[in-house]
Amino acid sequence: MAYLNVDLDYPTHPKTLRLSGILGPGAEVYPLRLWSHTGKYHAEDGRLDGYTNQEISACCGWTGDSDTFISAMVRVAFLEGVEGAYRVHAWLEHQGHIVAFKERSRKANKARWSKIKGESSNKESLEESSKDSGMESPLPTIPTVPSLPSIPTMPFSHYTELSVILTTIPGYPFKANIDIPLLKEKERDYPEIDTVSLLKGWKIYLVDNPLKKKSNPRSQLNNQFEFARKYGKYKKPEAPISCPSNNNGLLDQRKAEAEKWKAAQ
Repeated sequence: MAYLNVDLDYPTHPKTLRLSGILGPGAEVYPLRLWSHTGKYHAEDGRLDGYTNQEISACCGWTGDSDTFISAMVRVAFLEGVEGAYRVHAWLEHQGHIVAFKERSRKANKARWSKIKGESSNKESLEESSKDSGMESPLPTIPTVPSLPSIPTMPFSHYTELSVILTTIPGYPFKANIDIPLLKEKERDYPEIDTVSLLKGWKIYLVDNPLKKKSNPRSQLNNQFEFARKYGKYKKPEAPISCPSNNNGLLDQRKAEAEKWKAAQ
């Protein structure tokens, strides 16, 4: 990409200050616009042959009297020459690199397109030779997209459910490394208590009796297990007693033994 060489002292350079004094504040932008236009369309020598005063003024963005503008630009030596044969002062000395960059870019583009054209010609030749030999040109292979590794799903465990309940209790300082072992201990000490039901009941109780800053939540949790045992609350449902089926002939065997015993009496 071509660019302008602009001196760091340009805003305070005597020529810039003089131009602003003649044309007013903001005049420092006009030479920059002139250089940009020249670099894009006349980079070879900086000459503006055939341009009228009005045309140069328009290129620079000046909307006032064109003769006044050109006179100021020539007076401070941003422009040289006469109408129809103006040139930018010391163009090649300051901006000569632009034409060099353009030439380098032109050669690079030519080499790139020549390479692409050569590859295209080789491909066409290969297709033609394949047709002549009766062979179909091979189709390009479509790369396969590797499948993403499956993410194992973690079961929603009993203690995950208990953790979720505790974390939703306002004010409870849940810590997995403390509360999970605590709950396991309580379930060993109170095997008849349904811990999920107990925590849900405690959560409802805390709606009207919220935990305070000085509360000891884990001590209160321990009390909940003691109260549940004392008053018979939150008990696990008893497993139904299953009666043995007659599929294995157990009942028939018992009847046969009873008949045998009676006969022996």
